[in-house]
Amino acid sequence: MSLLLLYPPAAKASEPPPGIARLIGTLKSRGIEVKGLDLNLQCTLDLLQQAVVPDDTWSQRAGKNRQRHFQTLRSGKGARSFATYVRMVNDLNRILEMAGQAAGIELSLANYADPALSPLSSKDLMVASKKFARNIYYPFFSKILAQELSLAHYDYVGISINYLSQALTGFAIAGFLRTTYPHLKIIAGGGLINSWLHKPDWSDPFHTLFDHCIGGCGEKPLLKYLNADQTGPVKCLPDYSDFHLADYLSPGVIIPYSSADGCYWNKCKFCPDQVENNPYEPLPPTTVQTETHALHRLYQPHLLHFLDNAIPPATLRGLAADPPGPAWYGFVRAEKLLLDRSFCMGLAASGCVMLKIGVESGSQQVLDQMRKGTIVENVRQILENLNRAKIGTYVYLLFGTPYETEHQAWQTSQFIEQNINHISYLNLAIFNMVLDSNPAAFPYDRMRKEDLSLYQHFTHPHGWDRQKIRRFIHSQFRRNERISKILQNDPPHFTSNHAPFFTEGYQVRNRRAQADR
Repeated sequence: MSLLLLYPPAAKASEPPPGIARLIGTLKSRGIEVKGLDLNLQCTLDLLQQAVVPDDTWSQRAGKNRQRHFQTLRSGKGARSFATYVRMVNDLNRILEMAGQAAGIELSLANYADPALSPLSSKDLMVASKKFARNIYYPFFSKILAQELSLAHYDYVGISINYLSQALTGFAIAGFLRTTYPHLKIIAGGGLINSWLHKPDWSDPFHTLFDHCIGGCGEKPLLKYLNADQTGPVKCLPDYSDFHLADYLSPGVIIPYSSADGCYWNKCKFCPDQVENNPYEPLPPTTVQTETHALHRLYQPHLLHFLDNAIPPATLRGLAADPPGPAWYGFVRAEKLLLDRSFCMGLAASGCVMLKIGVESGSQQVLDQMRKGTIVENVRQILENLNRAKIGTYVYLLFGTPYETEHQAWQTSQFIEQNINHISYLNLAIFNMVLDSNPAAFPYDRMRKEDLSLYQHFTHPHGWDRQKIRRFIHSQFRRNERISKILQNDPPHFTSNHAPFFTEGYQVRNRRAQADR
């Protein structure tokens, strides 16, 4: 048997698809012929190169310089000047934005939205699959797939849909394949598919399009569906050999890697992992060390991106003791081991250049009610320790949880201002209640216009509704001069995916590497 795995547009084309790479490694270990195609990267580059730009000055400049921007962004020069980087990225985004506007859609380097079709409506998704030729990426993905399917015989095609921005094009690709190559078995998987499969009212509205849908970690169910050997380890070394790593839109090659599925804490209220019953399945720290060393040896990345919901403490200790080789970053909880300044120094020495931390709130009461397991005073010390170690911090805040009042939102604002010198980047989000996460505790509207919605409208117990929250964020939080400067540090469109390249730790490592050459 043979399998073709596809990653559809549109998502940030900054690094190769990790889920597909892990599947390829597992399937190859069972002797199955498999190949991965990152249609997101290929279609994005094709559109950027071929799009006809309008006559306005900005679009003309962007179109004229696009090839130079590709080369500069991918080189070490891409991270030397943040101002130059911002101009290049905004120019490339301008080309996509104008191409999307001409096609009647909203398109960017990080998003795809069609005003006429919703990725949260099963009916609209089926329309997208039947009218695939209307998709802006159709001229590119149809040509790429026709060429690939003429060169090799495949029995199965898997489509990995992880984000809402990928759904409409992912379904267009499935519709094209179903119509043009009816002999193929089409499998759907990925994070978004997994979330839909766990909806309590899921009724498989796509059974005529997909032969099979896979939820959760894809290795076991895919092996079972293919009647392949299921003995031995199902998680093998990710295989990125099918992807053109130097073509991604990043200031250096990024290899994404996951040391665990699920979350080791798994106690936070309203967390999708709890609602979807996603199990926590970590790799042993020794395996993580072996695999990260192997990935460094095979692909020589500039940056290793840990995808874990939160890197486990045991893995952090392993990384500090046995550095993976390249610079690295990932998500962590505000664990007690980060209160040890010498340990943070050890992480920096191991190549850690940035850590993302879900602080969420500056109110201890809110954190306790969320069962976050975080102590505000510990967060202060951790931010200071990481700053002293020259490890960048990407702090995530969550406004509008059912436990938060406007006063507690002000506490969060004050916390950030007090610790602003130890924060590199900020991410602001407004709380969305996951479907059926706690239906008895908070009244919510069960009538939803879109059958695939993952969230529900609820009545905030303190009257702290979304309109008030937005007003607070835009008229109060963002207008704080010191906070505003931090928000301006965020790389446009690529955000946390590119932020590590602009940290002091990465810049120092990069200068040393260039000097050694």
